[in-house]
Amino acid sequence: MKEKDKEDRMREMLIESNRRLQETAQKLFMLKQELEKKNKKLEIARLREKQQKEQLEHELKGLKHLVSVKAESFKTVPEKKLTERIAKDLSLRYARLLRTYLETKDLGKEESQVGELCERLIEYSITPKGIIDLHLKSTPQVGTIGDLENKRIIFEVRMVLLAVMTKYASLLREKVIKK
Repeated sequence: MKEKDKEDRMREMLIESNRRLQETAQKLFMLKQELEKKNKKLEIARLREKQQKEQLEHELKGLKHLVSVKAESFKTVPEKKLTERIAKDLSLRYARLLRTYLETKDLGKEESQVGELCERLIEYSITPKGIIDLHLKSTPQVGTIGDLENKRIIFEVRMVLLAVMTKYASLLREKVIKK
């Protein structure tokens, strides 16, 4: 009887050990599958990152190409002398452009105004720094109510500054290419 009890206990221990071994094998298998899924996600993320890096390098190369035109070629002699009256006129034009944009939120409608303004800025050899100064001086003229409204307007009119700077740069480039 003792021998049979001993065999029964050994069999139970063996069965219990086999059950635990199977459970452990199942957990390991599930962990392996989870690890493979995570590895696939990491690989996808790595490929995405690689593509983004390549795209950024391509954009950087394009930007470098755009600025590769020698700075000396942009130095121009003012075609006309900037007077105080003309400076006020430019400031008023810019402020009007800001107001129009705030009303419509569409830069496409003001494209001709932006072009005319940029041509005038180039005529008087206004530099990009001068354009930024013009922007900073004209923004308060737009007329605001309250601090929150002022912050919103300052944020929104940055689009106008960007459009003006872009058009200015393209007109300068065209002017240099014509020479």
